[in-house]
Amino acid sequence: MVAVEHRPQVAVRAPRHEDRLHRPEVVVWPKPAPPAGPSVAPAPAHLPYRRGLDGLRGLAVAAVVGYHLGVPGMGGGFLGVSLFFTLSGFLITNLLLAERTARGTISLGGFWGRRARRLLPAALAGVLLAVAATAVAGTAGQLQRLPGDVLAAVSYSANWRFVLDHSTYAAGYQAPSPLLHYWSLAIEEQAYLILPILVLLVARGTWPRRRLAIAVVGLMAASAGLTLALGRGADPNRVYFGTDTRSFELLAGVLLAVVVGMRRVRLPRGTGAVAVVLMLGLWATVGEGDRWLYRGGLWLVTAVSCGVIMTAAGTGWMGRLLAWRPLVELGRRSYGVYVYHWPLFLLLGPATTGLTGLGLGAVRVGATAAVAGASFRWLEQPIRQRRGRFTRPMITACGLAPIAAVLAAVLVAGAAPPRAVAAAARTPILLGAGASPVPGPAAPPLHRVLFVGDSLMQEAYPTFAARLGATGVLARSIGHPGESLWSKAPVWLPAIRRSVATFDPDVVVLESCCGHFASDPPWIGPSGRPADPASPAFFAGWSGLATQATEIASARGAVVLWVLAPPTHTNGWYGPIDGQIPAINAIYRSVTACAPGTGTVDWGLISGPARSYAARLRDSSGRLVTVRDADGFHFTRAGWDLQADVTLPAIRAQWAAHGGRVAPWQGACGQV
Repeated sequence: MVAVEHRPQVAVRAPRHEDRLHRPEVVVWPKPAPPAGPSVAPAPAHLPYRRGLDGLRGLAVAAVVGYHLGVPGMGGGFLGVSLFFTLSGFLITNLLLAERTARGTISLGGFWGRRARRLLPAALAGVLLAVAATAVAGTAGQLQRLPGDVLAAVSYSANWRFVLDHSTYAAGYQAPSPLLHYWSLAIEEQAYLILPILVLLVARGTWPRRRLAIAVVGLMAASAGLTLALGRGADPNRVYFGTDTRSFELLAGVLLAVVVGMRRVRLPRGTGAVAVVLMLGLWATVGEGDRWLYRGGLWLVTAVSCGVIMTAAGTGWMGRLLAWRPLVELGRRSYGVYVYHWPLFLLLGPATTGLTGLGLGAVRVGATAAVAGASFRWLEQPIRQRRGRFTRPMITACGLAPIAAVLAAVLVAGAAPPRAVAAAARTPILLGAGASPVPGPAAPPLHRVLFVGDSLMQEAYPTFAARLGATGVLARSIGHPGESLWSKAPVWLPAIRRSVATFDPDVVVLESCCGHFASDPPWIGPSGRPADPASPAFFAGWSGLATQATEIASARGAVVLWVLAPPTHTNGWYGPIDGQIPAINAIYRSVTACAPGTGTVDWGLISGPARSYAARLRDSSGRLVTVRDADGFHFTRAGWDLQADVTLPAIRAQWAAHGGRVAPWQGACGQV
């Protein structure tokens, strides 16, 4: 039997470590021994409790939350999930091996039942919270995607949905899914289905641990091979979200459990401190867009995680430091913190709270702590410990909860079109400079406007279309969030050509704000190798694409307007775009300076003094209004009104200034 720790003067059952984001068992009074008989399964084996491992959970979930808050120096906090993967594989395998040793077999039903009692209550509550948060504060796009997101979450297939959807963990190029964080829960649940079967089938015979170790090493090699093969592709999300590629981290924890187990290992002096410092250094310096991570870099993270786990379970001073009580208590509640924090961040955004910066962060952290603490005490623990009376109707209701969540998401999603229209119909909050039309020659009525752009354009487009439609002007849109003039030129340019031929717009508004995003494919320079996308050669290529787009858009005499991007204030999620925006804007000014029948729409007007980034601006009454999202990139609903206040008058002014349609331009300038 595995050693069981007892606390003085209290008869207890030792806690088990079964999961990554919570302490799997708490101190409870033992139940009377069940009557002998084949129908009663023996209690599962237990593991000695290591406080440092709970402290490690607390540290890891703090890193993830800090990353999502955009805390400076926490750009690599998303790697806390990697630590959770490895820790989960380590603890679950130790438990399974202990049960195998104690009983000679593994009760699959018992294992999966314990997992369900521990994970499902908070997971389902988190899904319902996400539905409610999206209903209150979600964008039209989030509402539209919600039913599919909920279905993927409750079926524990969210990671594959985000692979197919090309979502990015770092908030994407559009308002991210309120259930994006369920990708990691999906990978773990998939592992929980397979791992006990693997241990049951392989860990047998004379050398069970050796057999299991050989099998695990083989699986790790297969995972590594897939990572190398897929990491060369243009989409890092396939490696990031894939069960097959991320299983390397889980399997490393399995191998650590097979080789080391729960023994207190005395590491060489200073080794534990070095491991912890390396882990903190990675969390502080690594970026989600760093491509080396998806070409084997996560293996380095995994090796560091193994060292930190041994440190936390060991006897050294660093292990005792990780057993610091506040960290341990956070670790015990870390599953709830992880599940609830992301939808709460959506609900408690700048637009709903009127806060930014430290004030907003404090509100979000406080709300997360309160909800996670309440869930731990009144939802998770009673169900896991089987406290109270569970009637058949209650059990049936729990079984129907996933279906209810999906149906609720479908109902909430129906508000997407009205929400977009309502945003457009609201009284403008702020009238941008240049709103008054510039006097010019008499022009015919404006009939059709074509908009082309990325998420900054697409999120505001329903507002543009609704306001134009109210005056009898038709609008169409080309592009999607996450796309750009560079990454989607083979799609955008033919689409513009088709729309010019079929829709025949009077004005074409083109927008692609920022240059090379972090998740874009590598830019291949003139040498034929990946090169710096901030180089003059890259910008020269961008200028050529802008010239082509202008020529195509003006083929039937449309007035062509390029949007000058506003300043951004991101934390590196999207790559170094803050510094690229001025160079891209300069290209658009260069193109429109020499091309007849062209002009600009200046979204830089939606900014602070000297065109500095401003998350909040004053409306006509002097009240501060939040106009930019917390990611420092996108606009809020109020910001969409601002974009319309600047864009639509500029369209009419340029149309009037040019006297209507112009002669098609053949595009002979604009290169930089």
